Amino acid sequence: MGRSFLGLSLALASALLSGPAGGQQNPDPSHPDPRVLAELGLAEAGGGWVYGTKDPVSGKETVRRLADRERDEVFGFLRAIPPQGLEPLLARILTEELASRGVPTGGHPWFEADGPLLRPSGEGKRAVAGIWLSRHLPHGPAEPASPPTLPDEGHGPLPVDRAGVGRAAALPGEGASVLFPGERRFELLLVAANFVNEESNDAGSIEQNYETHTAALGLRQGIRAGPLPAMELGAQVQVHRRDRGFLDGFIEGFERNFAKATGHEESENPNRQGPEKVRPGYRVEKDGRTLRSQPGNGAAIGDVRLTAKAGLLGRAPEGLRLALRLALNLGTGPAGYSRGSYLGMGAGVRMAFSRWLSSHLDLRVSAPLGKKDDLGLPLRPVAFGSTTGLEFRLGSATSLGLQVDTQSSPYRKTGLASLDSHYGGFSIGMGRDLDLGGPRLLLQAYGRENFEIRPFRITENSDPDFSAGLLVSVD
Repeated sequence: MGRSFLGLSLALASALLSGPAGGQQNPDPSHPDPRVLAELGLAEAGGGWVYGTKDPVSGKETVRRLADRERDEVFGFLRAIPPQGLEPLLARILTEELASRGVPTGGHPWFEADGPLLRPSGEGKRAVAGIWLSRHLPHGPAEPASPPTLPDEGHGPLPVDRAGVGRAAALPGEGASVLFPGERRFELLLVAANFVNEESNDAGSIEQNYETHTAALGLRQGIRAGPLPAMELGAQVQVHRRDRGFLDGFIEGFERNFAKATGHEESENPNRQGPEKVRPGYRVEKDGRTLRSQPGNGAAIGDVRLTAKAGLLGRAPEGLRLALRLALNLGTGPAGYSRGSYLGMGAGVRMAFSRWLSSHLDLRVSAPLGKKDDLGLPLRPVAFGSTTGLEFRLGSATSLGLQVDTQSSPYRKTGLASLDSHYGGFSIGMGRDLDLGGPRLLLQAYGRENFEIRPFRITENSDPDFSAGLLVSVD
């Protein structure tokens, strides 16, 4: 989820303002630094100011004169913006402009070789300035600030299961977007996950009735990595609190109304109310032994997850994009608040059919770093997961996401369907970009309904029955 063209361009002007430390003082405080003006291609001529643009295909150059009001507004804008990094923003603006024209970056005069990488040339830098100025200079009457716009690559998959709740050794899904070198993103993921499940047979029993509230703090950093076009490193730490929660009433009402409307009585969970209501807490018994007996409340610091992600194919807003990632989950959380330690690998693919519709696919595999989980139950050598979704653009800054996630059970056969069954969930969510005049804010909210590969059917399953989340990202 990168910046929109406008957002990147504003950041570009900010970066140019910063200039090298300890440089020459600006002789005219009413003007930006002369070096900034030179980088932007702005120059005095005939008692006024002009700038040039160059078409990336034809190479035709055009010179345009600024009216006094335009000059004053541009200078005031440039003086007011705080500094940011320059080169990755230059590269992205040029790449997106060329992609919009169907022109490859390799061999184009806007780029020059820097070892195995490409970086903007002097001609490219001047072209970026012309692109930005020609698109965003005010003309005619003064205009209000433009509304926030959705990045061309969209918001990406819904952040389902990324906060560390659920069964052991399950790597969550991600999208195919990768930050450019120098870009940084802070993330806060808030999740409420409601667990209600009861199963008992000759092999043992399991009872769950509680709600886990999680705050997961994350950081992503784009870096240079040899010949790779882009790579990012990420880290996340989770904090969990367990109590009775607030989702029970909403879920009961939805299940009741759905059962009445469709006649599908199996969609109503008897474990939530009436004589079959499960006791609060989390209890597991196996072969006559109590493996877990925890109350329905508590709090703990959960796991730490480290990731490395590389973009291997596609940087244009439309078309195919591919990214691979490696993950290490450190099972630092106590029993009942951890997915355990595991290694994971995933491949994220995005296919944009148009500016308004794109699809997401993520395939992943994880391998636990131990033979048993925190219950002492035996684990399979590997577990598999997938995410499939569609993203619909609803306006300049809003998107709708529909998504299905599936996951294989990490357990060897235990005799309890709640643990042995493969599982998944259907999610619906919204994304929204907010431009507050400083850092760019991205919001993604979703609701996820659990199913055992059979939607709207109550079955024994230790995965969350329903969960809701909100991801806040700051660029």
